[in-house]
Amino acid sequence: MGEVTPTGQFTAATWPVGTPGHSWQVVASNGNFAKKGAVYAAKVLAGAAHDLIIDPETLEAARAEFEEITDGKSYETPLPEDAEPPFNLTAGD
Repeated sequence: MGEVTPTGQFTAATWPVGTPGHSWQVVASNGNFAKKGAVYAAKVLAGAAHDLIIDPETLEAARAEFEEITDGKSYETPLPEDAEPPFNLTAGD
């Protein structure tokens, strides 16, 4: 099975430096600080998409790099062909 799909990664602060993940301090930071970090992350993603849309050469270069790195391998989903998302879920399920 192939293990290939294009991805990107960056980090944005959504809680104070030094805060241990999965802690009450993280929960306590979910106010304005976290909202500002989330908005910043959204702007980074939108800016990257914008750059790719307006500059076909950059998009072509990214595609060429992806093709070179993946070397003809393709992504194969591990889900069965007839798998459907559970559309009948409601809050609390």
